Formats: sequence, C-alpha cells, structure tokens
Amino acid sequence: MTMTETTAHQPLTGADPRDGLPSMLWGYAMIHDAILRDTGRLPGALGRVRDRADADRMSDWLRLFETAIVHHHEREDDLIFPFLAERCGFNPGELTADHHVLDELFGELVGAIDLMRGAPETTDHDVRHAVAVATELDQVMVRHLQVEELAVFPVVARHVEVEEWRAIEQEIQKDSSVRDAAFALPWVLEGANPAYVDHLRDDLPLPFRIINALFWKRAYDRVAAPLQAVAS
Repeated sequence: MTMTETTAHQPLTGADPRDGLPSMLWGYAMIHDAILRDTGRLPGALGRVRDRADADRMSDWLRLFETAIVHHHEREDDLIFPFLAERCGFNPGELTADHHVLDELFGELVGAIDLMRGAPETTDHDVRHAVAVATELDQVMVRHLQVEELAVFPVVARHVEVEEWRAIEQEIQKDSSVRDAAFALPWVLEGANPAYVDHLRDDLPLPFRIINALFWKRAYDRVAAPLQAVAS
C-alpha cells in the first residue's frame, strides 16, 4: 500500500492517532482542535447575521481565522511534508490538494459575507448561502484533518526526534508576525485540552504569557464574540 493510498483513499478506521501522542505534537493537535472548534460553530454564527454590522464583525473574524489557516497549511506544504518526504518517503497524497480546495471555500465564504456587508440589512437568501458554504467548509475540514492526523502524526512520532521537531516549530514561528501571534495564541488556547495548555505554557516565554493575559486575550474575545456566542 502506498502512502498516497493511506492518506487519501482508505476509510477512517484503525487506532486513534492521538492515543499515546508524544507531547512534542500537542501543539499541532491544539491547532487542529481550534480549527475544528471554529469551523463547527461558524455556520451557527453566520445564521445569526442580521445586518451590515453583524456581517462586518464576521468579516473581521474570518480574515484573522483564514490567515491562521493559510499559514498552517503553507508550513505543512513547504516545510513539514517535504521534511517527512526526505526522511521516510512520506507522500502527502491528497492532503495538499485538500488545502487548495479549502482555499477556494474560504474565498467563496469571503464573497458570501461581502454580499451581506453590501446592504444595511441582510436577506434570508444571502444568509442561507453563507451558512451553506460554511457548512461545506466544516465538512471538508473535518474529513481533511481526520485523514491528516492518521497519516502524519504516527509518521512524525516514529521518524522525527524531539529536537528536530522543535527546530521545525521554530522555523514555522519565524514567519509569524506579532499581529499573527496576537490572534493565534489566544485562539489555540480557547477551550483547549488542559494538558496541552499546560505543556504550551511551559514552553511559552514569560513576556508572551503576560502580554496574552493583559492584552491579546481581551482583543481576541472581542473579535471572536460572534463565534463564542454559538455553542460549539
């Protein structure tokens, strides 16, 4: 069986890839959890949009969310997957193709929200369209991350040393701006697995913990309020 078949074509069966997950991968898992938390509650949040102000708030949040997702996928495509390919012949198969599909869905969703921003009051048609796109985005993302974790997590755990993975994470962080971090840190921490949170905080420099507690979390809660109002 090829790796492509494993990642792209096999049914989602077998052991939970998070069983015995090494702590070096907890940050990776936290990002996936944050993504699924928000794609899951996005349709409900869009269903509550009633006017231009609501649509503007959704647009502000989606811009930050999409930036975080695009950065995550680019680092997988440009850094993580090539490293694994060189180390053990890993073939991402349709995982990279999924990223392009998700990019297209994000673009469609931005357009749907822009339609709602174009009038003082939203129409039922525009709301239903945005909800439908968001629902499809969630369905594709759920399947994608299930397949990805089954394909990637065991390979990293088996073939990558802790210090090597730490170096990869540091390389990923080089491309992140302070603005990116101001959203991403409170975003991944929201409702996260307590064990994952404790591990992340242990590795987080004290200044970042202070800035997050005093400023970033408050700003994040304001922009994420439409999502937080929806039960996940």
